[in-house]
Amino acid sequence: MPEQNKKKIWTLYALNHRIGNRLKQSFPESYWVTAEISEMTVNSNGHCYLELIEKEHEAEPIIARSRAIIWAYTFRMLRPYFETTTGRPLSPGIKIMILAEITFHEVYGLSLIVKDIEPGFTIGDMALRRQKIIRQLKEEGIFDMNRRLTLPMVPQDIAIISSEKAAGLQDFIRHLSGDSHHYRFCWKLFPAMMQGKEAEPTIINALEEINIRSDDFDVVVIIRGGGARTDLSAFDQYRLAAHIAQFPLPVITGIGHEKDESVTDLVARTNLKTPTAVAQFLIDRIEEFEIRMLETITAINELVHRNLVLQQQDLKKAAYFLQTAIIHKISDAERILHQHHYHFRVSIAQYLRNKMQKINQLRTEIKQTTPAGIHITQEHLISLKTKFHYIVNLNLEGQKHRTELLQKSIDLLNPANTLKRGYSITRRNNKVIRQAVSLRPGDILITEFEKGKKKSKVI
Repeated sequence: MPEQNKKKIWTLYALNHRIGNRLKQSFPESYWVTAEISEMTVNSNGHCYLELIEKEHEAEPIIARSRAIIWAYTFRMLRPYFETTTGRPLSPGIKIMILAEITFHEVYGLSLIVKDIEPGFTIGDMALRRQKIIRQLKEEGIFDMNRRLTLPMVPQDIAIISSEKAAGLQDFIRHLSGDSHHYRFCWKLFPAMMQGKEAEPTIINALEEINIRSDDFDVVVIIRGGGARTDLSAFDQYRLAAHIAQFPLPVITGIGHEKDESVTDLVARTNLKTPTAVAQFLIDRIEEFEIRMLETITAINELVHRNLVLQQQDLKKAAYFLQTAIIHKISDAERILHQHHYHFRVSIAQYLRNKMQKINQLRTEIKQTTPAGIHITQEHLISLKTKFHYIVNLNLEGQKHRTELLQKSIDLLNPANTLKRGYSITRRNNKVIRQAVSLRPGDILITEFEKGKKKSKVI
């Protein structure tokens, strides 16, 4: 124990205080540091607390972590400067370059006190990330899938993705409804956040809901009204861009500003700057279709009119030629008819002369017929009559003999005569039984004799 009494014992505060002094002596200057913001909190006093991390690659584990603080008076100057220059908010997930002073507090430990920030570094990193997303979409072959879709000629059924309270949504609907052409549009809102951390997942959810009912809509419209340039970061994310690029309906965006074009804008079928511009685009599309239809109708009317004029001219020519041809045909027919009339009269006269000649010949032949010839004919007829009576009587005798033979055969086949000879007839259900094998136990039989009938049962 004596040796232990000689050792110097430090309190935790004293040790941390000495570490702080040594760090201040070893790192008296401020240092430019690059890192990624992992977490960010702004308290009620306006101080900003950051957790900074570093990875060798995005998907790999963290290799360094540190706490950083931007005091309120510094944060009030750095934040608008950074967001105005980069066009996006100071938020988790972005990489920054800061000028930091190293401090070690007895209670809170090691911290970096941020003195300045270089937005150019973040802009470069954002550009690299943006290009990486675009390159990945192209390598996967989906970058221009939605851009290749054909817009409907008359896009009237619209699925809208926007915030319910967005001023841009009201501008969009007001512009569609106030169209001087009075075109009819049917739309349905699928609410989503248009900024912040929830923007990307809620927009994707809205797209998935629309996809289930894709047959009900012609196009999808994604719009946001107003807002700062810093609110566009959600539209530069890979997952959202990939969903839009592969969506089966044409997507029209109206989310940006005059100088900004997000990855979402690049993969969409059509991108416009404002919700009002999107509404006007849809109106113009239908108006263009209407104009083309009117031009087509006018062209058809003109073509029909020209054809009618030509047809009328052709009909007049055809009527003239037809009239001339009919006159010629009638003249030819009259001439031929006169010829046929003449030949008919000549033929009838000749025919009548021939008939009169034959009648006269018959008349002469009748007068020349002698009474002796008539007598011979009468005797011939009497002879034929006698022969006819003989043949008829002979046939009747033959038929009578055959009839008697048939009657005898019928009498022999009569069942009554068969029964007289000692035979009997057995029936089942009024049907004659010819084979014993057809009988079954229980069958009721009727047996008929010459005199009387008896009923029996097969056992």
